[in-house]
Amino acid sequence: MEPILIQINNTANPAFGSRSPVNLNPTGEVWLNESGLKDYLDRNKDYFLKECMGKKETNPYEVQKHTFKLFDEINLDPSFEDKLKKFAFEKGTTMAVVRRVGGIYLRNLCLENFRMNKDEIDRHDPEITKN
Repeated sequence: MEPILIQINNTANPAFGSRSPVNLNPTGEVWLNESGLKDYLDRNKDYFLKECMGKKETNPYEVQKHTFKLFDEINLDPSFEDKLKKFAFEKGTTMAVVRRVGGIYLRNLCLENFRMNKDEIDRHDPEITKN
């Protein structure tokens, strides 16, 4: 899903901020835990780190871009996907926002594992550095 649409869907009941670097707010932290996303990502951490290993020698911006796309598009176990859909409905949000909550957590796991600083994401963003 396009980042602008995710941001629009995140306005009514926001789970993360709109400023870069994007971070979970207190609601997002609760959703990460209550939805089961944190547990899911922690249980599958080795798989996800392997999927992101190709970005280890790049920069925080590229890691973020990759992890968000990966988590937006990954096929989750159907029963877990259904659980997330019910969770999104109950919270009055969209699956795109719920998936982005997971993507933010995944980004943080990767950045920590790759010993990168999330505060340097903007320094490598071509839209920001070209101005």
